[in-house]
Amino acid sequence: MGMPWASFLPALSAKVLRVVAVAVVVLVVIVVVVVVVVVVVVVVVVVLVVVDVVEVLVGIMKLLKVLALAAETVQ
Repeated sequence: MGMPWASFLPALSAKVLRVVAVAVVVLVVIVVVVVVVVVVVVVVVVVLVVVDVVEVLVGIMKLLKVLALAAETVQ
């Protein structure tokens, strides 16, 4: 008689391997997408912070120019 289920093992293992391979590929794609989104968000935040800092510095320079002009007119 033997074991009748033994003949299904190669087909079963091939199906299992295919499912595992698909699952691994899907997980890798999800991880890559998440990493790309996080990197894009970080870059956008850094750019916005740098732009704000530059605007503040430009404002300070304009204020210093106005103060210098006011000091010259007072003298």
